[in-house]
Amino acid sequence: MTDAPADHRARSLVWVLAGAGILLVLALVLAGAGSATDFAPFLAALLGGWGVGIAGVRAIALLRRGALLLHVLVAAAAIALAVVLARADAGPFGAVIAFAALPAAAWLTLTLLGRLLSLVRTTGEERHAPAWEADDERDGALVRVRAVRLHLATLIVLLIAATTVAGAATILLMIWLDRLDLLRGARVVILAVGLVVVLPVFLGFRALVRGRAVGHAIGFGRSELRIDGPGGTERFPYGDIDELRWREGTEYARLEVRSAGHRRTLLVGQARPAPGRTAELPSLSRRTVQHLEAAGLTPSRGGAVTIFRRRQP
Repeated sequence: MTDAPADHRARSLVWVLAGAGILLVLALVLAGAGSATDFAPFLAALLGGWGVGIAGVRAIALLRRGALLLHVLVAAAAIALAVVLARADAGPFGAVIAFAALPAAAWLTLTLLGRLLSLVRTTGEERHAPAWEADDERDGALVRVRAVRLHLATLIVLLIAATTVAGAATILLMIWLDRLDLLRGARVVILAVGLVVVLPVFLGFRALVRGRAVGHAIGFGRSELRIDGPGGTERFPYGDIDELRWREGTEYARLEVRSAGHRRTLLVGQARPAPGRTAELPSLSRRTVQHLEAAGLTPSRGGAVTIFRRRQP
């Protein structure tokens, strides 16, 4: 198995930042031609700020040590910056930056809350990671997990919707507090953003996704991948698979498999795990990797993600 280049993940960060930058420039241009409170520049600023927040979370995730502490500091700084910009009167361009800072701060806070809740669940009771079980009937191994059957594209749409709602609600809340002459200090705004806006949106999003979790058995045999779930058994012969992604660890753990005319995504890290278990996937065995390679799939590894792609003739 080959390791992905170290700068591969850095390139993905660059692409996310580039997309966010384009949206922010578009928002500034539209605001200069009209008003920052028009729908088009407002939406572009929200999505651009959301992209900046995603890039920040991804950059923090690359750290091996001190990631949680840095996440806390960055989220606090982002909230403080959003508060300062929201209260400043810097014209249409300043308003665009303020609109962008709000979803960036909200996304950093949402993901921080997720990490803290996962940490509380992990330390609150003894839990064990899912482990491989022998599958003698099919000459392979299987792992039992709870997962959400949700494509990443759908998850991204839900994330955009949640971020947009959080950003819009924050702006409306600040306008309302300003009319009541309650914006007298940053502490009031931070408390309002954290408790009244961010936390309900975060809990609602988690409940929406985690509520769809069901039990699955993922099995790798000698010649095929099997996914046993409530709807029956799905079979993916290794020779038909075009791409397979296996993400270990927690929070982002998932299985993505794509073959001709069929695709399946299981989000394990976003699901509520079974009692006594953690929401993660174990490492693939050497034997499984060898079976996939023998079927013409080339593996590459970047961090906790292993990607198998069909070799082109």
